[in-house]
Amino acid sequence: MRAMLPRMLSLLLAVSLLALVPAAADDDPCADEAGEIVYLEEQVWVHEGETKVGNLTQHGDQPPAPWDASPPPGSVTTGAGAGAFSAFGSTASLAPQTPQSATFAGDFEGCLDTMLVELYGFQPTNRTSTSGSLAESPHNFGAQVVIDGATFDITGPQEAVTTPNPAGQATYRFRFAFNGIRTAMQGRGLAPDGAHELQFTVTAWYANTSNAIYVWDTTEVPTNLVFNGAADASYGTPITLG
Repeated sequence: MRAMLPRMLSLLLAVSLLALVPAAADDDPCADEAGEIVYLEEQVWVHEGETKVGNLTQHGDQPPAPWDASPPPGSVTTGAGAGAFSAFGSTASLAPQTPQSATFAGDFEGCLDTMLVELYGFQPTNRTSTSGSLAESPHNFGAQVVIDGATFDITGPQEAVTTPNPAGQATYRFRFAFNGIRTAMQGRGLAPDGAHELQFTVTAWYANTSNAIYVWDTTEVPTNLVFNGAADASYGTPITLG
């Protein structure tokens, strides 16, 4: 019995030391068989919902505009497209809960870490506070991201990279990006993998200079999201979801 005691103590010591070793990468639900963390990239496009004007989602009077993996099939010249007014008569303190907002919703399968956003819209009063001119100015916004029921508010004014729409139509293209999504999800106790339900709301921040009519679902204004994409300079500095 005395001879066995040192063995038992050695075994207990070995088990205790193993418990102190951090979990291997292949224990991560987002890791592949080689232990590498994998974020699958997917692009989705926003489509017309039950109505062409999607301003009542925040009131619960209509569902958000849906997205899927199919690009817009039609041109504005054929009657395609939808939109939402933003910040007309609203104030920044209401964003993004103001009813003057655009809200989109859909699903994503897998681990999620970044989200790139490409919006299109008209800017009726695109003036800077200093010049008072109609010269191009950045689009300022507030946003809200809801993932699996957890709400993340992005207070403004956030600044999108704003350029004239390459397809014309007197509209602008607004690009911005979010990162740190997985960390934010786990901070709320959400599983990083599996199927996720997402909802995204954006509203212009300044009623006098940044108001907009967001538009989507035509070949000219293909508003879309890219999950797990890498943001280049056209998206500006990514906003960390907290």
